[in-house]
Amino acid sequence: MTTDSVSNPGIQVQSSGRSFPETYRLIAKILTALTVMCSVLVLVDRLVFFSYFHKILPSHWPMKTNAALGLLISGVALWLRQTQPRESRIGKLSRYFGIVIFGLGIVTLYEYIFSVELGFDRILFELMRTVDYFPVYDRMAPLAAINFLLMGVILFLYEVETPRVILVVQILTFFLFFTSLVGIFSHVYVLPNWFGPNPNFLSIALFAAILFTFLALSVLFSRPDKGFMVLFSDDGIGGSLARWLTVFSIIVPSILDLMTMWGERTGFLGDNSKSVIDISAIILVFTFVVYQASNWVSRLDGERRKAEEVLRKTVHELERSNADLEQFAYVASHDLQEPLRMIGSYVQLLQRRYKGKLDSDADDFIEYAVNGAKRMRNLINDLLAYSRVVRRRKDFEPTSFEEILKQVEADLRLAVQASGGSITHEPLPTINADPVQIAQVLQNLIGNALKFHGDRPPKVHIEAKKENAEWVFSVRDNGIGFEAQYADRIFVIFQRLQGGEKYPGTGIGLAICKKIMERHGGRIWAESTPGEGSVFHFAIPAI
Repeated sequence: MTTDSVSNPGIQVQSSGRSFPETYRLIAKILTALTVMCSVLVLVDRLVFFSYFHKILPSHWPMKTNAALGLLISGVALWLRQTQPRESRIGKLSRYFGIVIFGLGIVTLYEYIFSVELGFDRILFELMRTVDYFPVYDRMAPLAAINFLLMGVILFLYEVETPRVILVVQILTFFLFFTSLVGIFSHVYVLPNWFGPNPNFLSIALFAAILFTFLALSVLFSRPDKGFMVLFSDDGIGGSLARWLTVFSIIVPSILDLMTMWGERTGFLGDNSKSVIDISAIILVFTFVVYQASNWVSRLDGERRKAEEVLRKTVHELERSNADLEQFAYVASHDLQEPLRMIGSYVQLLQRRYKGKLDSDADDFIEYAVNGAKRMRNLINDLLAYSRVVRRRKDFEPTSFEEILKQVEADLRLAVQASGGSITHEPLPTINADPVQIAQVLQNLIGNALKFHGDRPPKVHIEAKKENAEWVFSVRDNGIGFEAQYADRIFVIFQRLQGGEKYPGTGIGLAICKKIMERHGGRIWAESTPGEGSVFHFAIPAI
C-alpha cells in the first residue's frame, strides 16, 4: 500500500491497497474473535483447571464466570451481526442475544441496588468462593453489569439502519468504551476491590475491562460508513487528522501520567510533583496539538487559495475563449449571409430561365443547388439565433408566463389550425426572467409538438409546479415520441432524430432552449415513449 503525503508527513492520504472501511471491518472481526476466544478460555479455566488465566496476573481479582458467559454471548452476537445477512434467521439471533445480555445486567444491578440475593449466579455456576470475604456468590462487578446493560441495548438496536438509531448506538458505544477505560485505569491506580472491606464502584476485573473495550471498538469499526465513523473512514485530510489526533490524545496523556505516577511511587518525585508535572505536560501537549492543527489548516488554506487563483484564471480564460468563439460564430454567420444570398438568387434565376431548355439531369442539378442554398440559409439563420442567446444581456424582469403563452399561441395560430391541434394549460406563474427568451423556449417546444404529431391531431398541455426553490414547467404532447436513449442527444446542436424530408428543420431549436435555461440558471430535460408522446420539462429558480 502506498500513500501520498499532503503538506506534512504526519498526515497521509491512502491512495491504493485496502481502503479504510475494509481495514476497520477486518479489525472489528479480529477483536470480536479475540473476545469470543478469551471468554471461552476463561470459562474453561474456571470450570476445569482453576488456574490463574482468568486473572491475567495472580494479584488481580478474577473475572466472574457469569461475566465471562455474558462476554461470550456478546461476542457471538456481534460476530453473527458482522458476518450474517440481517434478514437471515441466524442473523436475527443477535437481537435475542442482546435481550439476554440486557437481562443479565439488569438482574445483577437489581441485586446490588436492593441488597438481595436472587440466586441467579448460583443457578449459572456452582463454584467455590474465590475470596474469603466474598459477600456475594460469584457475582460480577457493578461496572460490568452496567456494561452488559449498554451492550444489550446496542445489540438490540444494531440492525436498525435509520440515522437517529445509528447515532444512539454509537453514543452508547462511546459510553461503553469510556466505562471500559475507567475499569482499566482503576487497575493502573490500584483502586480498592469492590468486594473488599472498602468497596469501590469503579472496580472491575482487568480481563473483563479489556474485553469490553474490544467489543466497543468492534461495534464502532464494524460500521465505518455510518454516523461518526464516516469522518474516521475518510481517506482525505479530515479523516487523517481525526485519526491522528484521536490516537495522540489517548496515548500521550496515558504515558505521561504513568511516568509521573511511577516517579512518585519510586521516590524519584515528591508527593505533589505528579500533579504539577501532569498539568504542565497536558498544557504542553495540547499547545503542541493546537500548533500542529493550526499549521496544517494554514497550509491547507494556502493550497486552497492557490487552487482558487488557478481556478479563477482558468474560468477567466474559458470565458474569454467562449466569448471569442461566440463572436466568431456571429460574425461568420452574419458575413456568410451576403454571398449565400447571391448564390441562391443566381441559382434560382438560372432555374427559372432555363428550366425545360436543358436536359432532365441539368434540371435536377439546379434543383439540388436551390434546395442546398435554402438549407444553408436556414442553418446560418439558426446559428445566428443560437449565438444571440449568449450575446443577449438583457436584465431579467417579472415575466408573466400566462401573457407569454398568449403571444406564442397567437404566433402559432396558423400552425395549430393547419394541424387541427389544440393547446391547453394550467395556471402559470410570474417569475423573474427574460420574456423574449422565455417566449422562444415555449415557441420551440410547442412548435415541435405541432410538427412531430404523427397521424393524430396534436394536443399540447402546459403546466407548472413549484418544487423546493424552483418552478418546474412541463410541456406535454401526444406526438411520435422518441427512444429514451436519445433524451440527451436531442439537446445537442444540429442533432436530429427524424429525417428532413418528412419533418423539416435544422435540429437547433432544443439546443437554443438548453442555452436559454443555462442563462437563467435552470435546466431542461425530456421524457418520452415512442408512439405515445413526449414531456419536456424545464426548471427556473423561483427568485
